[in-house]
Formats: sequence, C-alpha cells, structure tokens
Amino acid sequence: MASGSTTEQPINTPLCSKTKGRPPRKTLPDLFQTSLSPLTAMALSMLAGVCLAAWSNLPGPGIFFWIPLFVLFTWLLKTAGQKGSVPVIWLCLFSFLLGGGLFLTQHIKKQPKNHIAKNLACGSHLLTGRVVKAPEAASRGHRILLEASSYQNKKVTGLIRLSLPPRIEPPLVGQMISARLKLWPITSFANPGSFDYQAHMAEKGILVRGYAGKRSEFTLLGKPAHSDPLLRLESLRQKVGRLFDGLPAGDAREIMRALVLGQKSGLSTKTKQDFSRTGTAHMLAISGLHMGMVWGFFFLLFRLGLPLVPGLALKVPAPKPAALAALLPCIFYAFLAGASTPTLRSLLMAACLVTGLCLNRPYTPQSALALAGILIMAIWPQAPFSTSFQLSFIAVALIILSAARFLSGTKPHTLRQWCKEAFKSWLFLSCLFGLGLMPLIMYRFHLVSFLFLPANLFVYPLLGLFTLPLALSGAWLGLLAPQAGLFLLELGLWPCQLALDWLHTLSGVPGAVQFVAGPAPGAVVLFYIAVFSFLIFKTRLALWTTGTALLLALFLWPVMPLDKLNKGELEAWVLDVGQGSSAVIRLPQGQVLVVDSGGWPGSDFDFGRNVVGPFLWSQGIDQVYALICSHRHVDHYQGLAFLANCFEPKEIWTNGAPANRDAYGDLLLYARKQGIPLRTAGSLPRSQYLGGARLQILWPPAGPLPKNLDQNNRSICLGLGLGDCWLWLPGDIGPKVERVIASQVPKDYNHILVAPHHGAKNSCTVKLLKKMKPKAVIFSAGCGNKFGMPNPRAISRTQRHEAKILTTIAHGAIGLKTGGLKWRISQHLKQIRPCP
Repeated sequence: MASGSTTEQPINTPLCSKTKGRPPRKTLPDLFQTSLSPLTAMALSMLAGVCLAAWSNLPGPGIFFWIPLFVLFTWLLKTAGQKGSVPVIWLCLFSFLLGGGLFLTQHIKKQPKNHIAKNLACGSHLLTGRVVKAPEAASRGHRILLEASSYQNKKVTGLIRLSLPPRIEPPLVGQMISARLKLWPITSFANPGSFDYQAHMAEKGILVRGYAGKRSEFTLLGKPAHSDPLLRLESLRQKVGRLFDGLPAGDAREIMRALVLGQKSGLSTKTKQDFSRTGTAHMLAISGLHMGMVWGFFFLLFRLGLPLVPGLALKVPAPKPAALAALLPCIFYAFLAGASTPTLRSLLMAACLVTGLCLNRPYTPQSALALAGILIMAIWPQAPFSTSFQLSFIAVALIILSAARFLSGTKPHTLRQWCKEAFKSWLFLSCLFGLGLMPLIMYRFHLVSFLFLPANLFVYPLLGLFTLPLALSGAWLGLLAPQAGLFLLELGLWPCQLALDWLHTLSGVPGAVQFVAGPAPGAVVLFYIAVFSFLIFKTRLALWTTGTALLLALFLWPVMPLDKLNKGELEAWVLDVGQGSSAVIRLPQGQVLVVDSGGWPGSDFDFGRNVVGPFLWSQGIDQVYALICSHRHVDHYQGLAFLANCFEPKEIWTNGAPANRDAYGDLLLYARKQGIPLRTAGSLPRSQYLGGARLQILWPPAGPLPKNLDQNNRSICLGLGLGDCWLWLPGDIGPKVERVIASQVPKDYNHILVAPHHGAKNSCTVKLLKKMKPKAVIFSAGCGNKFGMPNPRAISRTQRHEAKILTTIAHGAIGLKTGGLKWRISQHLKQIRPCP
C-alpha cells in the first residue's frame, strides 16, 4: 500500500474509543451555566442576607454578620492586592453578610428620648413645627407633614402627619405653624392578613398623626424658610401641585398629578379600584417610562445644542456630554416625583447607561438592575419587603430576561414590519406583566384581573404616549410660564379622560375581576424560582429546576396551614377594626358566621375589602354561611356589601331595620338581586343548633322590631355555645336592655363577653356582670376615639367582677377557641400597644 494513502493518528488519540459519537460528559460547572452577571449574583446574595436577618430575629445590632464581614473584608483586600482580582463567590458572601448586617442595624434603631412619639399625652396640647412636605389632597381637606420642634413647651423631634379640614388652606412648605392638637400614635388594624400600615409609615419615619379641628387655633408663624435644599425641592413640588389645582376638578386631573408628582391620594376610591381591577395600576407608578421620556427629551435637547458651543465638539463627542447633562434633569425629576422605589430604580438604571456610554463600556440592563437593587438595599434594607420593590424589580427582571430569550433582535426595514414588531412586543410585554406578576398580585391584593390585555391596549398609549408627555411638559413649563404650562396640561386632560372612561367601562364588565384568597407565600417564592431558573440557566438543569419548583408551588398553593384547620372546635376572632365592631366565628362543623364588619362614618374606606376580607382569606375561608348585621350603624355594617359579593353567604341576618342609601342599603339590594335569604332577628328561633354549636338570640324579642327603641337598643344580641363555654356578642345595646337579657343568660358556664357598645360609660352593668360572671370581657374600640371608649367606669365595673380585660386597642385581634371545656385566648399583638 502506498504511503500517501495512509493517515497519521495523533499520539494522544486512541485507535478505538468507546465514547466515539457520544457527547462529552458534562462537569458540575457546566450544569450551572447561567446568564447571571456577577453583579446579579451579588444582588441576590445581598437579598438572601436581608431575608435571613429578617426571619432569624437575631439579637444585637447584627454582630453575627458584622464580625465575619470585617474578617472577610480584610482577607478580600489582601487577596485583591496580591492577585489583582477576587472570585465572585467571595464577593457574593460579602454581599450576603452586608445585607444581613445592615438590616439588623437599621431594624433595632431606636428613637431619641425627645422624639414626639415618646412624649404623647392625653388631651390637646400646643405644638409647633415646620411643614417639610408638599401638601397632598385627601378625601376631606389636605394632609401635611410636620417636623415637630416643641410640644407642651418642651423641645421635641420627629415627624407628624397632620390632617387639615377643608376650611384651612394648606400652608407653604417651610412654614412654621402653631396649633393646639390631640396627637395619637399611628396604628394598624392588628389582624392576621392585614396590611401593616404602622410599619409602612415607620419606614418613612412617621410615627404620629393628628387632626386640626375647630378648636385647634391653627396659626402661621412668620414666613416660610427654605434653608434646606430638600425644602426648596418640596416647595417646587407644591408649586407644580398648585398648577394642577388650576385644572377642572376630577379624576383625570388627579391621574395627571399622580403621573408627574407621584401623589395618588386625590384619586377617588372607585378610580383606584378600577386601575386595580383592570390590571393597569402599574401605569400610576413613576418608573422607567417616565424617566426614559425625561432623559430622552433632554438628551435630544443637549445633543442638538452642545455642538453649537465653540470648540466643544472638537474635544469631546457630543453624545457623551449630552447624555451626562440629561441625567441631571432626571435626578431633579426623581426627587420632584417623591423618590419612590420604582423611581429610584429607573434613575439608577439610567445612571448606569450614561456611565457606560461615557466610559465606552457596554451597557447590560441586567447588571444595571442588580446595581440598583444593591444600592437601594444598602440605603433602605427593609425595601425588599415592600410591595413596590417587589413589583418593580420582578417586572423589570422579567422584561430583561424574557426579551433576551424570546424577542427577535432583527431591525425592521419597512413601516409594515415596524408595526408588526411593535404589536408583537406590546402583546408580549402585556402578557408578561399580566401573567408574570399575577401570583404576586394575588398574594398581595387578593385579586385576578381577566381584562388586562384590552385595558392595556388603550390605556398604555393614551396615558403613556399622549397624557404623560403633555403633563410633564406642562408641569415643567408651568414653573416658568404658568399660563403656557396650564394650556399643555389642559390638552393632556383629553386623552386622560378617554383612558379613564375606558377603564370604568371595562371595570363594570361582569367577571372582569375575581377576588381570591391567594397563594401561600412559599408557593409564590417557588413560582418565581421556577420562572427565573428557566430564564437564567442555559442547560437541562433549568428544566429540572423549573419543573420541581412548579410542582412544589402547585402543591403548596391550595394547602391550608395545619394550624388553621378546623378540629371540631368553636373558634372566634374579635377583630381590630378601630372604632367599630366585627367578629368572625367558625363553628365546629366548619360553617362561618361574620357578625358586623366595622366602618368609619363619612369615609369610603371599605372594611370588607381591606380588613375583614383579608383576615378571612388568611384563615383559608372563601365562603361564609351567614352575614349578620347587628344594627344599622355605619361602624358595624360598612364592609358587609363587599363580603356578600365575594364570600357567597347562604343567609343574611339583620335586626329588621329598613334600607338606607348607604352600604347597608347596598347589602340588602345585593341580597335581593342574588336571591340570598334575608332573615330578621325577630323571625329566627330563640335557640337552635347550628354547625355543632348552640346559637341563642337574647335580643331583640321575637316578632316585629320594637318601635320605641333607638337603633343601638335594637341590636342583635347573639350567643354561641359549645359544652360549658359561651361567647356573647351584644352589639350596642344600652343598660336597659342589658338588665332585660341578664335573666336569660345560662348559669354556671364559662362565659366570654364582648363589651356592649364598645365599653360606653353606662355599659357593662353590674346586673349583667353579676349574672354572667364572665371569665373575660373584650372591648372593641379605636385608639384616640372621640367617645372616650372604653370608658374607665365600664372598665372599673368589669375589674370588680374579676374578669380578664382585653381590648383591641392594646392587643389587636383576640382569638378564642374551645372544645367545650374551657376557653383558650390568644392575642395578635405579642406586646401591648400603647395609646395615650
């Protein structure tokens, strides 16, 4: 055979290989190939450190994090000096320890002794302070933020949220004021599942609230002073806000105010609900769209203007100084709009873009988002637990990772191709927002919107492409030429009103939204682990991780925690609804009764949607057997209409009072339309067995409702018993009715009484207490209520009968359980909540 026909084998290649034709075996690093940047890994590590610190409840200012952090930092400096670089894994560990240390240090931060929250006193006292924030419109009047300087003739510090009635013109920013006020600590509705408003305001440094009534002697002291740059900025915010006041009143004006200044308090409750019901609430958050328009406009302005500067174009390319100069208006706008989390996130990402452009480095949105998260967590370690942080960062992360994976990178060459690609991108992003954020929205807001696509189809272009540019241009121009700015703002009202009308129409479509209990927190976390694993990992590990996490999420989604399962016991919760009353009872066989729902006179705050409903969902309750309205007073019935709509009651009980034009009338109207049986207390059996428990009605008497009694004394007095234990819910009955029902109370049982009429001066009569001998009396009232409830006399009479005293003011929601032998009492607040 000729030598030219032979081929040489490499020395290190075997002549016969068993792996021929097979792909090479992957090593462990190959399995973990991801599209994560180092900054993203560091941001996730820092987030993990914050979460661990929040859930571990470690004592001290984070020494368990700071000591190893210091050791690691020293070693990293030494390694970087020797090798010139540091492995990413050690930077991730550094970020983890830093996040935990910052959170614990911030978490235990205490207020000084002269803080206004530590010096509150009963009654009205003279307060002086300075207005430090632009006033915001409220349902009745305005709200201002004061920095206290003296209280009771003592020097104090701290912020106060002060409500002003319509008769008082809101003062200018920087103005010193003096007023005789009654102040209260800011509190939350302390129930399972409720939004922690107290913690939300505490993160802003606001712990105290007040109201300037008719006798407040509200006085302006001197002239406004703007020594602080932030005060000057707030003064500009107030000027822009007054510019909006020149527009016709209505929700269209308030939407424009929200788009420019971030102030949403002027929006009506219906409009806020319609944005939520249609899945378009994100349009009201000042984020990337707004920041992009501001930066783009000024970049174009500077790009065209800077080349006119002699010699500048020869030294520096025009785009770089133009991009850098355009960032300054963005910073100004971010603080003008209130510097919320989405606003700061978009500002930091814009700063990363400009930095990359100036340094001739490629801009990666993923790294910019990660850096924004790191900086925000470093400044505000509690931020990851806020809804705005979660929605903003998850939405942008979904866009960045999904666009890189699914959207085409080809550039359209014709108008038809451009329109086609634009429609595909809009459809993709709309579905991404609607479906990708749905689990988090279900968990946070307990609703699912089915019309987010048609809503975004018109709302996004009307508000984003027409209203927003006109609103921003008009607001900025109005600072220089008010009439010209007002003209542009008036033009922006037209598309804004069209968008608003479209939202109202869609929101009224039957089935547009479904209120749900929402998934368990663990299911939400697993869902996003699955989604981001699929988008990040580049190997088959993505499919395995995604599939496993999704299966676990689906398993946990509908599962109720074991401690919330009914075990054949009688359970009851007296909820914290402020100055009102609401109780939830779960019978041994699982049926649920809701007795009253709280309410505020003259307010459209829905206690069913915001307080009682979230509590029911937190307990895994999605249907109730009966809604019971003890009597027709707003502090008892305001949320029942929502509960009737969402929890499908089989019956509704009332004391027989006729309908009014308020929420009580809405409840009766809904019951008639849906065919829900309406039963009056006079027609119900005086005693019956229901769901394995005994139910007894002591008042009103059988038959028609007595006419010679006021509404309080027509309250339903309801008792529920199991074995030797009874719970009594007497509504707002007065002392005369108390003496009547005292003779009907079963003897020699373990009784618990919810104090009649919230513990009014003449309630808890000696005859009732002597006959019942309650083991505990629960007072349902609100901190700082104008009626002075619970009254010291009622509490004193209760104490003389050796009953345990519990209040929703001090203890939050009160939980009661019994198997028939004795009551087990729990309270939502582990520490007593003070109230002067």
